[in-house]
Amino acid sequence: MIRLDEIIIANFRSFKDSNNKVTNLNKLNVMVGKNNVGKTNVLRAIYLFFNPESYDYTVDRNMVKQITFGGSKEPKITITFVDDEIISGKQSKYKIECDINKMYDEKNECYSLKTKNDEIGNKLGSHKEIKKYLKNKFKCVYLSTTDEDIDKQSEELLNDLIFKYFRKQSNKIKKTISSFEQAYKDLMNTFEDNIEMIENDLSEQFDDLYDVKIVPKLCIQKNKDLTNFLLENINLQLDDSYVQDIGTKGAGIQRASLILLYIYLLNYIYGNKNKIILLDEPEAFLYPLLERKVKERLEESVKSDKSGNMQIFMTSHSRVFLQEMFNLNYSFFYLSQKREEKSYKRSQNKTDINKYTLIEKMDRHNKNELLRNYGLLDDINDYEYVIVCEGETDCNYIKYMLKDKEFIPQIRYGKYSDGVGPKSKDLNYKNIGRGASASLPILAYLDNVSKVKRKVFVLLDGDAEGKKTKDQINNDKYQNLDIKIMCIPNNKEIEDMVFDKETYINFVVNVSSSIKEKKDIFADAIKNTDDKDSVINQTESFIKCHCKGDTNINKIKSDISQKCDERIISDWFLKEIDPFFYND
Repeated sequence: MIRLDEIIIANFRSFKDSNNKVTNLNKLNVMVGKNNVGKTNVLRAIYLFFNPESYDYTVDRNMVKQITFGGSKEPKITITFVDDEIISGKQSKYKIECDINKMYDEKNECYSLKTKNDEIGNKLGSHKEIKKYLKNKFKCVYLSTTDEDIDKQSEELLNDLIFKYFRKQSNKIKKTISSFEQAYKDLMNTFEDNIEMIENDLSEQFDDLYDVKIVPKLCIQKNKDLTNFLLENINLQLDDSYVQDIGTKGAGIQRASLILLYIYLLNYIYGNKNKIILLDEPEAFLYPLLERKVKERLEESVKSDKSGNMQIFMTSHSRVFLQEMFNLNYSFFYLSQKREEKSYKRSQNKTDINKYTLIEKMDRHNKNELLRNYGLLDDINDYEYVIVCEGETDCNYIKYMLKDKEFIPQIRYGKYSDGVGPKSKDLNYKNIGRGASASLPILAYLDNVSKVKRKVFVLLDGDAEGKKTKDQINNDKYQNLDIKIMCIPNNKEIEDMVFDKETYINFVVNVSSSIKEKKDIFADAIKNTDDKDSVINQTESFIKCHCKGDTNINKIKSDISQKCDERIISDWFLKEIDPFFYND
């Protein structure tokens, strides 16, 4: 088994000359980030490493180097390998550099080895030895996203993999093809032996054009690809009750079919080779159900690969893949783009815009940003930082108070705890946790659903239920949770903490027309709230005495929590949560 452990990319497309490292590679490696930041260029760089002859300076050279034509302007791709095949029974680590600059030297040799191991140095001491080793040990395939490439990719799939599949499946086919290859070779040799005679005969037809001196020459393409020759009349078709060429099917079916066929045929044909599969947005064109099926097949492929000789590299914007961010079989890499205006002496322009890709550490800030942007933060079961609160209104205030932090933890609560909406009125809260009591089953779930070690901050109201729940939470009973509990003091609720009384009054009258009609009476009632009572209890009592039957305290709580602004008081909360989540 040989696997890629690290990739360093320099002067390639959107990558500048150094410090572009993709490290700690895994079986499944996913490049994530916004559009047009250079994710696909990582896949292209890997493909270029294994196929340097595919280099096209018009698109592959870094744009700044294209402008300035500075020294060492061509790409340089360096890969660190972990290899237990080159020295039998021993795992070795070494680097191979593919320097495209050297392709323009007289020797045209781009590969070089970096190792302190003399035995490896003796085996891979030259460009030719490295090239041969990579060819013998690896099969690297690349599937792009663009729709116009799908027909071309299906043709390449047919010509390469299916042809080899035919040969491996049937001895008769193998022998027939071998016989044909020999006959084809003999035919080419016969043509070559007689070509001079044919040329002489044809030359006589040009004798009258003595002033022009034209001599016909025949060129035999001995390197004509025999695979294409044999299979030019075989088309890859799909049968969905209508048998048609793959190019006539919908883009999603084409895409899924190619991925599944590639995986199967690569495993079958190149079972002993180390397989590098490059997939640009495997979810492209796919219906969500089909997207999940393709993902499952990819995961099954690397899981069933007992020898560990398959690595998949992909780009993705898919929620289906991003939710695996904490899966140990995956590695995620966050790419961003930096833009700057700069003047170069060798450039003809006064200033040039320099856009280049950065490969950032997948730290908790970048993880959090991705999960939030894709609406996944509160859905996944493996997140390391969690806040448990009593309801949606608490959640709204917490999100606002943490809006300037480097990340916002996942926030969990009993979904119907606020009693808002018609369904919640019918729920039997003897069977379904509500408010503070909902925290206990949430903690039990978090401790058991995943082995991820988590930090969990529990925020409880200061009422009797909150105090009771606090006493029931025993940190030592949870194997995977480090729990900190904050119980709001003196029978208070979160509204008592985030608002001063004047601000609370203004928020409530702005969302409740019935209370607004009696604003002065309501204001007096709130201002006279006892220090050991909550403004919510006081508001509820006011509604019973002065308002219509359809005025709902839970709806008021929900409405004002959605209108947070700079008047929200947060110091009381931040001084408790900062040391727990943000100061480590």
